[in-house]
Amino acid sequence: MSTVMIPEIFDVEINGTEYTFEFTRKAIKDADQMGVMDVTSTLKRAEIIFYAGLQKHKPDITPNLARKILYSAIGEGDAAGEYKLADFNPIFDEFSRWAMEVFAGTGEKKIVSRRSQAN
Repeated sequence: MSTVMIPEIFDVEINGTEYTFEFTRKAIKDADQMGVMDVTSTLKRAEIIFYAGLQKHKPDITPNLARKILYSAIGEGDAAGEYKLADFNPIFDEFSRWAMEVFAGTGEKKIVSRRSQAN
């Protein structure tokens, strides 16, 4: 028996603008194609996850715009932002939870069967 996952939706105000983060299967796959699982930079991974999370409610989002939104939240260079990167951990955790569901699944449904072929 499989469990239906219900997505968490995050509403975050960044510099006076409200953004809604929600992950879809397409967004998870897009992030995977962008290399999110292979990135060793915490900041680069956050950029990709921001892009993935914003896609559903902001369809015109681009990776560059998502990066700008992230940097406006956490600050650039020596300038501090209103958030720390760790403040977004619940969003990053939700991404990881959905990525596991999309790529690993529950393992309950067998899509391959084995049989012997008589000669």
